[in-house]
Amino acid sequence: MASGSKQQEQIPHHLSVPVVDTSQNFPPIVTNHITGQVVPIAVQATSCHGYSLDCDSVQEQQTALERRMEDILYISPQSFRKNLHDQRNDEQIACKSKHSANGVEMYAVDENGDSLLHTAIIMDYEEVSIEYIDLAINEWMLNVQNNLFQTPLHIAVLTDTVSVVERLVSKNARIDLQDHHGNTPLHLACAKGNLKIASVLLESSLRKQAIETRNADGVTCVHIAALNNHLDVLGILLEKGANVNARESKSGRTVLHFAAETGNRRLLDFLFSCSDVNIDAENYEGATALQLARWHGYGDVIMRCLHNAAMVDKKAEGSPN
Repeated sequence: MASGSKQQEQIPHHLSVPVVDTSQNFPPIVTNHITGQVVPIAVQATSCHGYSLDCDSVQEQQTALERRMEDILYISPQSFRKNLHDQRNDEQIACKSKHSANGVEMYAVDENGDSLLHTAIIMDYEEVSIEYIDLAINEWMLNVQNNLFQTPLHIAVLTDTVSVVERLVSKNARIDLQDHHGNTPLHLACAKGNLKIASVLLESSLRKQAIETRNADGVTCVHIAALNNHLDVLGILLEKGANVNARESKSGRTVLHFAAETGNRRLLDFLFSCSDVNIDAENYEGATALQLARWHGYGDVIMRCLHNAAMVDKKAEGSPN
């Protein structure tokens, strides 16, 4: 976002970029820095052990995109390019005025809050989308959020448009902004299991913030990747510094707790291959993964937990395997 009060005054209220205030109690809220409006993030209906696996929200958003495509009057790539050409001419006439090609006119929004960049991405016009991105004079213009608090980067991730994601990230678009479900673009990539896009997003300087962000269900990207069995995505998150022992906000469960209580042997084996996984981590009720496995009657999970605990004890004592 552009800094300085002078620049902020030039940004119309309806185009201001809201951000999520994660310092507040659950559920988080969204604060608009220009208007000062505070809005709670919509808490999504839960679907598994009190938690959404995020598949529903991703499918819901993709369906909404398809409906918006149907609602948009057909706009050809040529029409988009003509708009670009006309606004470039306006820019030359206006001597690079902030309200010309790269300014408010280009990023005016429709009734859904979508800018022309949002719309070009929705319509799958990759080349035109990249041209719009290259025209932006500052990072703020790439972070405009629509009525669902989706940035162009959210839309590009939902539509699996790798080239647009790459260009947005290269132009320092923020990967830590949250939509109305509290999801960052990285949350969406983890839910979809798109390793390529997740890898691109994790090259951003804001990756730490995105990795640690919890959505409206209180889960991080680590939880989402694990719960959807996208272990390749989970692996790259951990390589980039994600905390495998991170707790979700509702009951303090780690990914290991989820693996134990659902009997997910594949996830469990993956987690036990991580040297820093804490098998003794407790949720808010004081239960460990081993105790959850016992309560649910997963005998083989219990054996895996006991074996891993024994191996950890041996290493701590300096004994050979």
